[in-house]
Amino acid sequence: MSGRIRPPDSRSCKLDTMPVIEQAKGILMAQCRCGPDEAFDLLCRASQNANVKVNVLAKRIVKEVSEGKALPVPPAGTSRLAAGAILTD
Repeated sequence: MSGRIRPPDSRSCKLDTMPVIEQAKGILMAQCRCGPDEAFDLLCRASQNANVKVNVLAKRIVKEVSEGKALPVPPAGTSRLAAGAILTD
């Protein structure tokens, strides 16, 4: 061993963050009545709008819902882009 600090293995990082992202996708699927791909797209766009990592936003969504707080529901007819922005308010 050379004593150098090694970056974390990307596979282990994915395994750590995947469950919370999947939970957040499920929440979005239920609230926005969309499929898994669209829910992930919403999550990604919202994270970009808020300039936070997807897993950080996913943790925030799961935490708020588990504490009994409702996510803002976009008004009927709201575009998915606008819905992504509402998630980060």
